[in-house]
Amino acid sequence: MSTQNGVTQSAQASTSTITDTFDGDTVDIVDPTIWNEFTTDANVTIVQRRSRLEVSVGPDAMRGGEYNQIDVHVGTRCRFPGDFDARVDFALIEWPSDDKVFVGLNAFYADSAVGRVSISAFDGYSSWILPGGHTTSVGDAHAGSLRIERVGGALKTYVWHRDGWFMLVAGRSRKDAVLGLQAMSFGQDTQFGHKRVTVAFDNFTVTAARMICPPGSEPPQF
Repeated sequence: MSTQNGVTQSAQASTSTITDTFDGDTVDIVDPTIWNEFTTDANVTIVQRRSRLEVSVGPDAMRGGEYNQIDVHVGTRCRFPGDFDARVDFALIEWPSDDKVFVGLNAFYADSAVGRVSISAFDGYSSWILPGGHTTSVGDAHAGSLRIERVGGALKTYVWHRDGWFMLVAGRSRKDAVLGLQAMSFGQDTQFGHKRVTVAFDNFTVTAARMICPPGSEPPQF
């Protein structure tokens, strides 16, 4: 087994694992060998500090970007065309009620996500694998763990609940996935609650049978 730039590869199992505990030597800077950063305007921020990745949506955030939404996230430089298992811990630092912001783990381009949302009287977990989705008020913890798993094109999303993984949604997608840690607000600007949201992510890991990575982020070769 070999480890390099947060990437571990097991020759015996023919799988690779990317991990990030956000404990880098350079405070405030996300590891560029693992992540790309995306922000829709200057009122959303990404910062690495206190050994966590803190993602914030400020009260003056405005919609923008390709999908005309409020969005701030990091996404893996590698993409995953086949089976993968992605997990991350989270803690809600600033979490006002009815702010209409989703925070969580997203499998971009594979049409899947799982995380927390506060909308009207609902404050709980939300997940989707398009075209379906599900919400649940399992617990009311302001910290927990999220997971997206794909095996043979079958996707499942989970949250950690009562000492085990609780499945929220099952579906199918064979599209290449880019894994993201995200805060976003859908819909019209008037639907955003205009209150600050901050979520801290930690202990990210993704294990996959195959990764397609740009130069500078490839797993070690044997």
